[in-house]
Amino acid sequence: MAKVEELTQEEKMLAFIDALEKQKKTYSSDMLDCLVAVIVALIMAIVIPIILRTYFTVNSPYMYYIIDVVQIVLIIILVYVFISRTGFILWDISKALSLTIKTSRVEQSTVTYTKYKRAQELYSYMDREKSVARRIISLLSLAAALAYLQNTEIVRSMLKESGLPTPFSTDPFLIFFPTYILIVFMIAYLLPVLTLTRGKIKEYLREVETGIIPITGGAHKCPVCGNTIPLKSIHCPFCGARLK
Repeated sequence: MAKVEELTQEEKMLAFIDALEKQKKTYSSDMLDCLVAVIVALIMAIVIPIILRTYFTVNSPYMYYIIDVVQIVLIIILVYVFISRTGFILWDISKALSLTIKTSRVEQSTVTYTKYKRAQELYSYMDREKSVARRIISLLSLAAALAYLQNTEIVRSMLKESGLPTPFSTDPFLIFFPTYILIVFMIAYLLPVLTLTRGKIKEYLREVETGIIPITGGAHKCPVCGNTIPLKSIHCPFCGARLK
């Protein structure tokens, strides 16, 4: 692995660009995987009810109970998969578009991000951001799946026949309430982690955006603070000085 001191400023920026390009590819790959999962979930949502109604029509209360339980499990899984994977796709699209805008002015990088420690750190932070964001989306999807489930006729009829006390047998929300509370606490824990991680990423991206300017041409030094800024800038983005 090359040392940081052996890289020029341009090579460092190209290493950053390589990290962003690699992340963009992972977003594209993840989108494809999620799209396949959504399609499979939709097919199962159509096919499984037909199979249950066609092949499991035994006139037995016990069999009806088993079918109801199976349907409840399937509803949770299918709704969760559909909502969570759709959320993942939207997240990946937004991040991929953002990275495309940031790297569109630079040609394909010839320096791998593994040669520059800060580029590796950026890649690691972006991985962490994606992981935390997916956990939050998954928790929200689970809450949505439970909210949908509690309003289904299957759950309401099962609770009425369960022999539970009146508040619980008539209001499915009370059954799922502890789970909702747990989800809220988990999201409350993850949101600050996501915010801090995104803050770190923004610091690196500001460095990248500043460093890209000399590579793409059209740059000069601010006469006040000496930072490199775009040639067409009216104000220095670093010190705020007005430029003639």
